[in-house]
Amino acid sequence: MRVVVTSDRRYIADAGGRVWTASIFDRAFFQRYLSVFDEVRVVARAGRVDAPEDDWKRVDGDGVTVHAMPHFVGPVGFARRSPQALIAAAKAFSPGDAVILRGGSSSLCLEPFLALRRHPYGLEVVGDPFDVFAPGSVQHRLAGLARLWSCRDLRRRATDACAVAYVTERHLQRRYPPNPRAFTTHYSSADLSEEAFVSVPRRFQARTGAFRLVAVGSMEQRYKGYDVLIEAARECVAARSDLKLTLVGDGKHRPELESLAAGLSVNGRVKFTGELPGDEAVRRVLADSDLFVHPSRAEGLPRVVIEAMAQALPCVASTAGGTPELLPAEDMVAPGDVTALAEKIRAVQSDTARMDRMSERNLTRARQYHRLVLQARRDAFFRHVRRCTEEYASGAYKRNHAAKALPTRSPASPPGRGTAAAHWKPENMNSSCGGV
Repeated sequence: MRVVVTSDRRYIADAGGRVWTASIFDRAFFQRYLSVFDEVRVVARAGRVDAPEDDWKRVDGDGVTVHAMPHFVGPVGFARRSPQALIAAAKAFSPGDAVILRGGSSSLCLEPFLALRRHPYGLEVVGDPFDVFAPGSVQHRLAGLARLWSCRDLRRRATDACAVAYVTERHLQRRYPPNPRAFTTHYSSADLSEEAFVSVPRRFQARTGAFRLVAVGSMEQRYKGYDVLIEAARECVAARSDLKLTLVGDGKHRPELESLAAGLSVNGRVKFTGELPGDEAVRRVLADSDLFVHPSRAEGLPRVVIEAMAQALPCVASTAGGTPELLPAEDMVAPGDVTALAEKIRAVQSDTARMDRMSERNLTRARQYHRLVLQARRDAFFRHVRRCTEEYASGAYKRNHAAKALPTRSPASPPGRGTAAAHWKPENMNSSCGGV
């Protein structure tokens, strides 16, 4: 059986039709679905280039194909290309295919056809739109409207799915609850093999020289809070802390961040590495650091924090999304709080015994996200989606909401008197849809 998996990533197809990415969502990522399915079809936006860059990775091949959606950027681009996107989505899957939605515009385009055919689907909840469209994360006049609509839409998807997998253990489940009759589980997108873990915790009693901070994340949006970290580094330096900050990642906001560091007179202490070529290169940077800092404004469950923990690196992070499931409260601050982050960094820097404890605790916690542990949960989720699809193909499957012939609203409509509305109350906006 083939599984169709939607992705919110933008891929690149070369002149020969091969599909490439510079992200972690390459062929190896999608091959995890082959543990239960025979073939994977990725539905995602794809632009065109003549030839790939040297550090790009293949997405298609060895059981993975890509169904290209029209390439666009942002809501305005989607509005302009939505007719072509809907036509492409109509051809993305067949009645005998299993379907797993991972978010993004490709999921939005597929949903009307899934609803019309009453085709079952699985849902992987990998982020929280309430945080993604929060002030400071996205600079757009329609961000508030997108925030409200996206939260409601994700709640509806969760209640309509036959199976839901969350990246968090509790956080996103509370905000976007599944249908009580659906299969549910949780697993991170992290894929940590034994090579990703160090064997023993670190010891910092003999640490000398500048205190080395590191952060890893995309600069394509403002979600990761690098501006907050740079400002916190400036406060630490002003308080006579000797530190160096390494920022790993790239994106359209990098020039803005470099200007911020220069304007705050800390550019000599901040190093921008750009994207690094593979996991091993990132691990070398982590190994050469004293503290991992993740001041994100929006998260599901941050895999980069798990990867740093697997390297026994002490971590300080914001409370965004499911991050509190990884770290204790004493190692966290509120998103966007520059002063609190600076104070936390300086408190850790001055207490090497605390750093030793953080290292040991983080390594132990990270082992709960070992590949073998997570793959068992993934396989159970995949098997349930496959079973529902087989029953659908044979006519034996009854959708959880099959009391009505068709859904009472389209995917783009706000909750009405359907099942999703049973969970939705406007006065619960802060508790159930906000503060990945």
